[in-house]
Amino acid sequence: MKVKRIHAPDMRQAIRKVREEQGPDAVILSTKRTEEGVEVLAALDTNADALRARHTTRTVSAEPRRAQRQTFVPQGGEIADGLERLAAQLEGKSAPSNATPPAHEVDAAPIPEANAIVPPFRSPPAPRKSSPSLESLADDMASLRALLARELGALNQREFSRTQPERAALIERVEGMAIDRPLARRLVEAVPEALTGQDAFDAVLGQLAERLPVVEQDLLRRGGAIALMGPTGVGKTSSALKLAAAFSARHGRASVALIGADRDRLSMERELLDRAASLGIYTLAVSGREGLRSALADVGDRRLVIVDTAGLGHRDPRLSDQARFLTEFPELTPYLVVAAPAQRSTLEATIRRYGALRPQGCILTKLDETASLGEALTALTHCGLPLAFCTDGQGADPDALHTPRPRALVARMAALAEESLGAEKAFELEAQERALATSPITPKAFMPREAHYA
Repeated sequence: MKVKRIHAPDMRQAIRKVREEQGPDAVILSTKRTEEGVEVLAALDTNADALRARHTTRTVSAEPRRAQRQTFVPQGGEIADGLERLAAQLEGKSAPSNATPPAHEVDAAPIPEANAIVPPFRSPPAPRKSSPSLESLADDMASLRALLARELGALNQREFSRTQPERAALIERVEGMAIDRPLARRLVEAVPEALTGQDAFDAVLGQLAERLPVVEQDLLRRGGAIALMGPTGVGKTSSALKLAAAFSARHGRASVALIGADRDRLSMERELLDRAASLGIYTLAVSGREGLRSALADVGDRRLVIVDTAGLGHRDPRLSDQARFLTEFPELTPYLVVAAPAQRSTLEATIRRYGALRPQGCILTKLDETASLGEALTALTHCGLPLAFCTDGQGADPDALHTPRPRALVARMAALAEESLGAEKAFELEAQERALATSPITPKAFMPREAHYA
């Protein structure tokens, strides 16, 4: 038997070399992919067919593509044993030794065509690629659209910074106060082009103050029946006590009444009763529709009635029940209570969710605890909810209740932003000094070259 290893760039040239060097009777025993191309192992011998039947790798015939099919005739027990073992492996059974299959079974075996590459019988079939669905195509289009929008926005921003550097710097300064970029750009665009520097910045603050909605009617002067609602922990009870204390200071203690309708938190009701009793304000704790209806009838002669409702977050499923509950009392004017330190996304979600209860105004609490007023003022501007009161602290001090003045709030926002920026710079300087103090390099290394030789 004459076995030869042949290298070629591809299978077509390999088969051509086999035919040229070993003739048309040569049989390819195996093929293998290499870095240079294809490696073919070819043999020319009478027993080459038996060797090919035993081989487990890919086998091809060296005959040209137009050659006719050859009839495979078993010769000797060696070929028969190989076919029997192959059939047993395919059926998952052990092949019997020295068994000769019938001639019709051997003739019925499939014969590969000339030049056809037969894959090994143990290799699994290649998985079929599924066609992309409409949902995946829609997701890809949405991702591509978002990417293009982002790139176009960045391109427009760079172009705006190149053509109008002063306006771009002013927008960045306004964004530093926690104002989102779309609102900051609208504010800057409304400023006359003749204004520059600090005058342009003051004009931007004025534009923001004009956009901030405020409740026109004075609740402390006219009175009425109101219901304070909002998430837990935003300061509804403290706001109710501040309102009651401020109104009683103007019109007397007998003119105001407090109703606690938060039966889910009994401790808060006891706190409300104790704190209101110290102020001499009439207070009731009720439960359910009938209890609230009876309490409202009992305090009908009071000029100001404040109902402290249960605290529910904007994702609380009980909020719909509270909306249906309050709609049965049209004499109550709802007011939403939100905290200034909350994030803008949380504030906007709360305002939109409580929009089903149609609040007539907003009470912004905890101004003394926030480090930035920009997010709260941006949320109120975007949602269009008018501001009724602002509060500081947790107590019942009436001086901590403020009627909103937009220009004063915007000025406080700018002052907080400058204070935060100064604190960041001071922290950076302190960190640098600490790093220099702990550095192994001596201060002499930072001196000018001339000072080293002084």
